Amino acid sequence: MRNVYRVAAIAVAVASVSGCTVEQMAKDPNLIGRLQLISAGHTGCMPKDHQISLLQADLTGGSLWKATCKGRTYMCSGAGVVGGPGGYSCAPEVE
Repeated sequence: MRNVYRVAAIAVAVASVSGCTVEQMAKDPNLIGRLQLISAGHTGCMPKDHQISLLQADLTGGSLWKATCKGRTYMCSGAGVVGGPGGYSCAPEVE
């Protein structure tokens, strides 16, 4: 899990330096695959069953995304320090 966080944090940092937008990052299959994997542990769906919508990512390692699977949408977030331990959570989206 720690390596997944590092990869996501590095992707955010590189994207920020290179001028990539959240929309461009949302098309990165490696990042989407990692978010699908993280979400799976919180939603009970298999990673491949998730549709990911990346909403926000920043240089501090924070991220916000929606994971949709089997007709249910979950709001997910990640927080931490780049290179350090991070935490993730997902909860059913409030309508």
